[in-house]
Order: sequence, then C-alpha cells, then structure tokens
Amino acid sequence: MATSKIYTKRMKSMLSIAALLLTLLTFTNCERRDLWVYGDQFHSLRIDVDWRKYHEYDPNGMTAYFFPADSTQEPKYFTSANVHSWTGYLSKGAYTGVVFDYSPLEYSHQEFVRMDQGSTAEVRSKPAAYQPDSLVELYGPNSYYRELPSVEPTGLYTVMYEPQEMALDTLHMQVYNGEYDDYIPYEERESYQSTLVEQMYKAEPLPLIWQMRIRLFITGIYYLYEVKGSIAGLADGHYLARNENSKVPCLLALDNWQAQVTGDNIGYISTTFNTFGLRSDAQTRASTTTDYPAQGLRLNLRFLLRDQKTVVNYHFDLGDHIAINDDQLVLRIDLGDNFNEHPDLPYVDAHEGTGFGAVVIPWQDGPHVDLDF
Repeated sequence: MATSKIYTKRMKSMLSIAALLLTLLTFTNCERRDLWVYGDQFHSLRIDVDWRKYHEYDPNGMTAYFFPADSTQEPKYFTSANVHSWTGYLSKGAYTGVVFDYSPLEYSHQEFVRMDQGSTAEVRSKPAAYQPDSLVELYGPNSYYRELPSVEPTGLYTVMYEPQEMALDTLHMQVYNGEYDDYIPYEERESYQSTLVEQMYKAEPLPLIWQMRIRLFITGIYYLYEVKGSIAGLADGHYLARNENSKVPCLLALDNWQAQVTGDNIGYISTTFNTFGLRSDAQTRASTTTDYPAQGLRLNLRFLLRDQKTVVNYHFDLGDHIAINDDQLVLRIDLGDNFNEHPDLPYVDAHEGTGFGAVVIPWQDGPHVDLDF
C-alpha cells in the first residue's frame, strides 16, 4: 500500500514537470509580434504669404481654405492674425488652397456662399437694403434689374453694394505623406518623426477688386443740378477656387459724381467705384492689350436740371468704350467730346433765380436764458 502511494505521487510530479516543459516549449515557439503605436501621420504644411504686390501695408488678418479634390471630404479652413505664414497639417491628397485677406466676418458689404466645395465657393456683393419703388423712375425705362426670389417683393432689390478691397491667391497643392489615423512600429517612432518633411508653398495675393473710372462729356453743364446713375452688367461675384468672376450680372448705384467745367457751358462728369469687374463669359472677357467690346454693359443716367423739375434720362450701351489698365486693375470708360451720343442738356431757368435753390430759414427767437458768469 505504501509503495502504491509513493508511485502515484511520483507520477503526479512527472506530469506536472511535463506540463511545465510543454508550456515553456509553447511560449518559445510562438511568433514574436511587434508593438504598434498610433502614428501622427498628418503632413506638415507651411504657407508663406507676401502681400507687397497687393498693397503698401499688410492686412489685419487672413483666411485660407483648403478644398480637397475628393468632394466627399470637407474643406478645412483657418483665420489668423498672422498674415505672413501659417503652419498646419493636412491628410494626403490634392487640394486647392485659397488665401485671402481678412476674415469672411469682416466683410460687411460682401457674403461668402457655398463654401463646402471649391467648385462653388464664391464671394459676392450683398444686395442693398434700399428698395427703389420704381427703377424706371430712378434710372429710366431700360435699366437692368433683378428681383431676389427669397424676399417678398415690396420693391426691387436691385442696387448692390460695391465690393471692398480684397486680395486673393489660389494654390494647387499635393500632399504626399501618408494618411492620418495610421499605426507605425513602436521602435520606428523616432525615425518616423525625424523623416517628416515640411512642404512649403508661397502665396503672393493680387488685388481681386477692380476700380472703375467713368468720365462723360456734357454740353449744357451749367444747367445740371444733380446726377444719379447706375451701371448694369458687371459681375456680382467671384469664384474663389476657380479664380474667375461670376456670369451673373448686378446693378451698381452711381451717386458720387463730380463735375469739371472745361469751356463755355461744356465739361465732364466723372465717378470712381470698386467692382469685381466684368463677367466671365466670352462676351465680356477683358483684353490686356486693346480696347474690347463689353456686350450687355449699360450705363444709366438720370439728370435733374437746375430748375429742380426737369428730368432727362440717358442710357449708353458701352460697347467698345472700355479700356483696361491691368497693372493697376483699373477699368476706364471715357466717353469724351467726340462721343456722338454725349448728353446735350436743354436750357432751363434756375430754381428761384439761382443755380442752387437753397431755402433760407428765418431766425427763430428762442426763450430767454440767463447765463451765469
């Protein structure tokens, strides 16, 4: 009986040792697997911006949008007070980068619409709150107008605010390093970080807003009391990533006219304003070397004469009377004394015998006031 117990005990010990050896063999024969960690595989991107071609001074801030070629991805954007450079991260892919001065929130006269895709991203003039009761009454029967479909029309929302100063550069970028949200071997994390190369792009924004100067020769300038006008057919906006103007026309009010007498009852009226410029369709595309036809561009003028009763309306199809100075982004319309349709204002008597029509208000005696010295 004692021998049997000793034998059983030895068998259990041998089985335990065999199990331990089998376990050790199992671990020593197991395939060794590397430890993988999250890799910061965003690509480092830097944009250096030089505003000197835009203006003598830097803007107060800048905004950049990055529109991916893959339309399923959302664009990324930033607004910064640092107007000279920006460093950040983008995932791998092709982008159209748009850099412009200021934040979209800074523009009170412009609005940024459809910014979810580069093909539709646009900046355009806001319609003015001013509603003329009758565009015909203001500018004559052939004035261009456009109703806003989203507003219950109590009048015509047609007169547009002019754009403000704005600079733009469009960059076409390809980010080559790997996609984000990836994993790398633990022991390679240091070398991976050291091999990250910063991609650099340079932006030189140029003026997006054109200045338009209009000068019109007039006979009978002594009979003129007031001028109101509009110009129809200019672009109402600019597609940012495509870097081209809209084909949609707008109407701009022209109220800031100046008169210059050059001879006996003859002279010029002139005004200057800001605009996105001509529409992008072929009929109004600019030429940098010669004058060019600008079909669909119309100048409407309403002259109130010095009797403050007589109104004369003129409408000019501007045709080939526009010249361009591309170095300064200036469009010039000069309807000089050889212009065969220039206004010839009729003679009228001045209001109340003067050329001004000022009304003198009699002095009103006020209540007696005691003054303490």
